Amino acid sequence: MSSRARGSEVDESEAAELIDKMLLARNSGDSFDPFMEARLEKWIQRVNGGGDRRPAFVAPFAEVESILAQPDWANRLRDSLGLGHIRPCGGNPMTVVLMQYNLVRVHNAHIGKPAWAATPTVLDDVSGQMPNPCFFPAPTKASPDGYGYTVDLAITDATYRREFLHGHISYELADIRNIGFVTEDVLPARIAEARNSHCELLAADLVHFKDLPARP
Repeated sequence: MSSRARGSEVDESEAAELIDKMLLARNSGDSFDPFMEARLEKWIQRVNGGGDRRPAFVAPFAEVESILAQPDWANRLRDSLGLGHIRPCGGNPMTVVLMQYNLVRVHNAHIGKPAWAATPTVLDDVSGQMPNPCFFPAPTKASPDGYGYTVDLAITDATYRREFLHGHISYELADIRNIGFVTEDVLPARIAEARNSHCELLAADLVHFKDLPARP
């Protein structure tokens, strides 16, 4: 949460408190305090004004709706989308904010450009770092509709959710649907196990499966 709003006068603790109060007001049908709303607007403007303009990895709502209804949705969503970089830091939970919005807005923001959404590929991995061990693009045969499939990091009951990329947009307060905490870590051994399971499921669709290099 804090990595996208560095330098904001509204720190992570205050932003989390303001989001909680905004969601409470929204769910109860009450008005949100104008001063608090102005403070939260400052925070989200800082999030939008950051230097990270890369496309966003997203999942269709229907793919994750059942997860979002669970009390432990933040940990489970992190696992199901293969977001191994989201983890507790120094024993402290990682605060995450759930965003939901209509893709028409993304499309309209990128009218006239070559593409506004795409299937993830290895070229979309984090630049300047080694390839993300949680990232595993789906071959075309396994994903004819243009989606990628995530590597589920859950120890039990793993599922494989569809995801795609879309161009950068600025978030709005109305996009915020929930706030939660990632409390469980993901160890390298678990990531390797999850990758192997994912790879085995796709083996029949990989034309040059035997040519894949070994990777921990």
